[in-house]
This record gives sequence, structure tokens and C-alpha cells, in this order.
Amino acid sequence: MKETTENPQSSTRPYLLDGRRVRITDLLDADLLTDREPLKFARKKKGELHQAEVTREHGGAIRLLPSGQTYRSPSTAAAAAVGYGSFDGWTAWQLDDGRDLDAVRQQLLDQAVETAQGATEGEAASNESTTAALSEGERHLRLRTARQAAAESRPQTLAVRELLGWWGESGRGTVTDKIETALANHGLVTVPPFTQVNLDATVQLQRAPTEEEAADDTSARQKLDGCRSSEGASLG
Repeated sequence: MKETTENPQSSTRPYLLDGRRVRITDLLDADLLTDREPLKFARKKKGELHQAEVTREHGGAIRLLPSGQTYRSPSTAAAAAVGYGSFDGWTAWQLDDGRDLDAVRQQLLDQAVETAQGATEGEAASNESTTAALSEGERHLRLRTARQAAAESRPQTLAVRELLGWWGESGRGTVTDKIETALANHGLVTVPPFTQVNLDATVQLQRAPTEEEAADDTSARQKLDGCRSSEGASLG
């Protein structure tokens, strides 16, 4: 016979802070989304409006309307709705109140911090930390602050070594996946990618680009590459 806990959310929510990416089912279980809650994905520059709804089917997913196709990943659902391309579904899909799924995800993470802090207060009083690692709650607060700074166009800059230190690590390795997961849950990326530079190099914590920003960036790179190719041809 399986053992049950009085409040399963109290054990799963802290894990979201430093374990895996938030999923639609987590938002449903926390009552932050409801079954059949309407969603919309507006592409203003294209004059398109895609509609969907949240569903508890398949363990929590997004059902496109009117086709009825369901996808567990918001980004996959957004790409399927458009029919091509790659999108950040967490910022693409919006609720009727104007919030996007990313804002709801942040609300869940904030709640997870409160739960984690309450669960670890007793441990902190009796156990002295042997590493420089931040607690899950402290990491979340730093990432939340970095997210706000990035949204205000003043991204935080820090050395890769310092970022690793938030997890109590001095080098990359198994912690890389945890860092990338935590960044993704906060809608952040490092520029340049922290995995591609040396440990003493500095990176910026920037918000993940939206569809239009990514498209503009791709267009700019293509134009630049075109100019370089022309220059190379003329020199040859």
C-alpha cells in the first residue's frame, strides 16, 4: 500500500526551485490554472490570434482550438498553432486577465520559496553549512531580482565562477543542467552562454528573447553575414 502525505504540494514545490522545469500540471495542481481555462497567442505584427485552453488531459497540457490537438509543452503548442518556427510558449500564451504563463510560473516559484523556507528554518538553526552554496530560496530571490533587472534593461553582470558558486560549485559539470533549468524557470539566459566561456569570464543575466526579438536578431545576423560575404567576394 502506498504511503500518502497530507500535503503533496509541500514536497513537490521546493523541488521546482532546483530540480526540473515547471510544467502545466504544476500550475494546475497549485490551483493557479483551471481546467479549460482560455488561452490566446496574439502575433500582432502578423495580425494573427491563436486560441487554446488548459486541460488536465495527458497530465496537464494545452489544447489548441478548434483543432483539439494537445501539447504538454507551451512552446510546442505555440509552434503547432502557428505551423512553423520556434517560440517561447511561456511568454506567448496569455490568460484572459492579460498575464502570460510565465507570470503564473513565477507565482508558483514564489510560493515554492515560502514553502522551502518554512521547511528549512529548523535545519538552518541546527546545521552549520559546510559550503558557500546559497539555499534554494536565496537562489530564487537572486534570480527573481535578476529577472526584474533584465526587464528594466539593466541586466546583472557576474563572473561564471560566481554563478556556479550560487550552487556551491567551483566548476561546470553535473550542476550545468540545474543552472540551465533554474534560468529557464525564470525566463532568463546568460549572454554569452555560461557553458561556452571560461570561468573568469563575465556574463549577463538577460531575459530570454521573445519571438519578434529573436526574429529581428536573426534578420540582423543574416544581413551582417551577407555584407561580410560581399566584402569577401570583392576582396577575392
